[in-house]
Amino acid sequence: MKITKESIYLIFIFVFLLFPFIAIPWGFDGFEYPKFLVTTLFGSLCGFILLISNKEKMKVPSKEFLIYFSLFIISVIFSNNFLYSFFGDYPRLNQNLILYLSLFLVALFYINFLEKTNIFQLIFYSSVILGASIFFENHERVYSTLGQPNFLGIIFVLGIIYSFEKFKDSKFYLLASLFLIFVLVKTASITSIFALIFGISYYFWNEGRKYYKYFLPVLATLILVIFFHPLTSTKIHDAYNLFLQNKETKISDSLLVRIYIWEDSIKIPFASLKNFLIGIGPENFSLFYETYRGNKINFTSEWASLIDKPHNYFLEIFIEQGIFGVFSFLYLLYVIIKRNEEDRKYLIPIIIFLFFNWTFLYLQLILFLIITKRDKNQNEINLPKISIVTLSVFLAIINFLPLFTYEELDTNIDYYKTKNPEVKLNGLNFYYNQEDLPNYIQNIKENYPNNLKMWFEIYKVEKANNYPCSFSTKEKIKYMRNDLIEWNEVFK
Repeated sequence: MKITKESIYLIFIFVFLLFPFIAIPWGFDGFEYPKFLVTTLFGSLCGFILLISNKEKMKVPSKEFLIYFSLFIISVIFSNNFLYSFFGDYPRLNQNLILYLSLFLVALFYINFLEKTNIFQLIFYSSVILGASIFFENHERVYSTLGQPNFLGIIFVLGIIYSFEKFKDSKFYLLASLFLIFVLVKTASITSIFALIFGISYYFWNEGRKYYKYFLPVLATLILVIFFHPLTSTKIHDAYNLFLQNKETKISDSLLVRIYIWEDSIKIPFASLKNFLIGIGPENFSLFYETYRGNKINFTSEWASLIDKPHNYFLEIFIEQGIFGVFSFLYLLYVIIKRNEEDRKYLIPIIIFLFFNWTFLYLQLILFLIITKRDKNQNEINLPKISIVTLSVFLAIINFLPLFTYEELDTNIDYYKTKNPEVKLNGLNFYYNQEDLPNYIQNIKENYPNNLKMWFEIYKVEKANNYPCSFSTKEKIKYMRNDLIEWNEVFK
């Protein structure tokens, strides 16, 4: 069976352009799940195309990437909760083994057939369409089909940098950059704006100084829109106050939230030698954070949140994949930045963004295609096609297994779900075994000693069931945070 180069190109372009728009209705917490399914199916398809191709030898990713990928698999094998590392932590689903294997096949497909294809041109087109789609939203901060304003923001940043690069070719890109700046501000993503400033500063210092007549009006537009838009200007004011250690904010204390989460999270890898060396396991963060959660987070806007990421991708890798994992990933980024000048102007803002955020599926796909770039002098190797066949079939089975094996999977799925903090929280209101409910509550108290949201929900359940321990629960809540004026009526 023969497949043409044109067909291969069109398949990749179609899926890549469609990918960011695959979503459950906007605002739903499971926005990543359909993208996860498409990624695994796309990985299987890429494996099938590699299988039927006539290539005797195949290109493989750089050795630096293969080292990182091998260490990732080791972290999965020795994960504290293998099911989470294997399937992922819903609704995040962006660091698990299934996804990484799928992206690995997509990367093999890309570097063997389409490495010369400029993915940032495709991202630019996606960013323009995403920008147009926000006008159909009715939210103060827009997020389109990507699920969060910060996610949307970094895609706009990549689109803006690409349009800068194309100024010399057409004035259309100048207009496009101004439009993307406008919609970027609508996301009110300060980290994305910060990443853009770094990205365009690097670009114009190294490549575009002779285009200053385009750069200056664009930069002036960016500054004016940021500082005159009510939402972004207020967020910048809040960040400035927090930097000066003044905790009074008008709408956002996100910087303070991140600092407190970092303070708590950094304790996890130092809890044991195993945690330090190879981590607790990919996507296991939400299962461990509560043990180390301090009380400071209860005095922020996120007091009612169940923290499932450390808001720093590099810290997340250190926690989940250990010191070996984070060092190998940092070295991989260093090699890519040094080796690939064309991608450098895009990778720098992504790194800035990831220092304050985490990856999402679309960005994870982009990142994989960047970091699997090879050394130009690297030779092709004989990659056994049986390995590709096995991986492709495995991913296809994983996708369709639940359709045929409900009973066999019940035990594992129940265990997998009940480890999820969100499930435990909801279980308080839907726990039908009244005799065992006190034990269920006691278990949550032990596992979530400083989670104000959990304890408040426990108090409501205990009070509704006339449990004598509700008074001590109330006192614990007041100890964790003593200014809960809005809860006085409930306590009465």
